[in-house]
Amino acid sequence: MSKRYVTMEYLLKNVFVNISRGTLYRWVKEGTIPAHKVGKAKNATLLFDLDEVIKAIEKKKEQTK
Repeated sequence: MSKRYVTMEYLLKNVFVNISRGTLYRWVKEGTIPAHKVGKAKNATLLFDLDEVIKAIEKKKEQTK
């Protein structure tokens, strides 16, 4: 099965509809949501493996129960 990488914009519009861009950046920095940098430092783009994001969300939900 091939991985499906999505952009931050996709996540904000389709997965985390009530989450701000700042919150998503914080989750990436904290390691809550895994992200992959593509490109060089200042011009790098963050891409997200959709399966990894879903697993991270499920794990976070389990921890908050």
